[in-house]
Amino acid sequence: MAKVIADLHVWQSRIGIVPEGEKVPENDPRKIIHTVLTYLSHNCGRMDYPRYRREGLPVTSSLAESLVKQISRRVKGTEKFWNDGPSGEAILQLRAAVISDGDRLQRWIVNRPTSPFSPRCRSRALGNSA
Repeated sequence: MAKVIADLHVWQSRIGIVPEGEKVPENDPRKIIHTVLTYLSHNCGRMDYPRYRREGLPVTSSLAESLVKQISRRVKGTEKFWNDGPSGEAILQLRAAVISDGDRLQRWIVNRPTSPFSPRCRSRALGNSA
């Protein structure tokens, strides 16, 4: 990383810097080098990729992006519509229960809130077990 930063400093000195307050296009090489140099200088402590690889850590966001796509497909398939907000959160929780291992879905079905007019609630009110 130090070599890259040193090379960027050399390039910056060759082509110059953007004078403060001057408006330049986004593709101006002076601006690009300055932006990259600033980013790398501020973040080089978090960019120890050789060590990350040795430790078997991911060095890309592809794993997270893949998981997001997988969840999106399972939740947003055809004929799966809901509003944002509490109902959307409820659907996400239910879908997570359906696709997860364990007894989460069964526990939800047994303990879910129901209408006071359902036979299950009436039998509880009479002292019978559902």
